[in-house]
Amino acid sequence: MSHILLVEDDRFMQEALSLTLEIMGCKVSLAADSDEAWRILTDHPVATFNAIISDMQMPGKDGLALLAEVKREESLHRNLPFILLSGSMTPELRERALQGGAKEALSKTEHKLQAILKGLLNLKE
Repeated sequence: MSHILLVEDDRFMQEALSLTLEIMGCKVSLAADSDEAWRILTDHPVATFNAIISDMQMPGKDGLALLAEVKREESLHRNLPFILLSGSMTPELRERALQGGAKEALSKTEHKLQAILKGLLNLKE
C-alpha cells in the first residue's frame, strides 16, 4: 500500500483528494501547509512515504518552496516522488515545477486526474 503525504490548504480539496487516493488503495497523511508537511516529513523515517502530492498555491510557503526544501541535496527526502497540483496550472508553472524536480505538475481539474495519479504512483488497477 502506497503512503502519500497530501499537502492541501483547502479543506474541501483535501477531503476530495484524500478520498480519491484512499479509493485508489493509498494510505494518506494530511498537511494543511508546507510548514506542517515539513514537520511531518522530518518526524517520520525516510521510508514512511512513497510520494508527496502538494497544492502549488498555499498561504505562506507555496508548493514550489516545499518542493525546493524537499529536493535540497542535504534533504533525506530528496528522492521522494513529488507531484504538484494547481487549480490554475499554466505551462510556465508546470515547467518551473518540473525544472525544480517535480515528477509531474497537474491541474486539479484534469479530466483524467485519477488515472494519471494511478500511473504516476505505480498503482495497480
